[in-house]
Amino acid sequence: MEKVSFFDAIEANKRNTFILIAVMSLIFLGVIYAISYIFDIGVCGPVMGFFALLLYTTVVYFQGDRVILALSGAKEAKKKEYPFYYNVAEGLALASQIPMPKLYVIDDPSPNAFATGRDPKHASVAVTTGLLNMMKREELEGVIAHEISHIANYDIRFAMMAVVFAGAIALLGEFAVGTNA
Repeated sequence: MEKVSFFDAIEANKRNTFILIAVMSLIFLGVIYAISYIFDIGVCGPVMGFFALLLYTTVVYFQGDRVILALSGAKEAKKKEYPFYYNVAEGLALASQIPMPKLYVIDDPSPNAFATGRDPKHASVAVTTGLLNMMKREELEGVIAHEISHIANYDIRFAMMAVVFAGAIALLGEFAVGTNA
């Protein structure tokens, strides 16, 4: 079995993100064309749909992490309020040789954490208050290290695009159902 290096995994994630964008764009264009055909909109529907999809994809790529954080109810973690969290994340980012991600806290008693963003320069880590309240330093370091590994491997870009495209499918479905009613 061939060994896959860390750098090979990063390149695969970057490539897979753009494949996901291309495939989802083709699917959306097909659906837009079908809706235009069913509702006899003509050529105007697919053309407007193409430009709407282009705008949506661009906005999602550059702002998708903010959407995910907002939907999660994440609030920016202030360094003075969460020095322990900042200290752990700062040390792990430094050790991983990535820029310090923006840190967020979600007011939820369940222990959970996630990373989002399009690349290490534009990354965020969010943790719940439940996680912060129950974890010892070593445990929190393990969780944050896990999230930082997602940032360093570019897993966050692929996951963000997948989540936002899933939301777009739901919106398109709502639109189709709403225009049919």
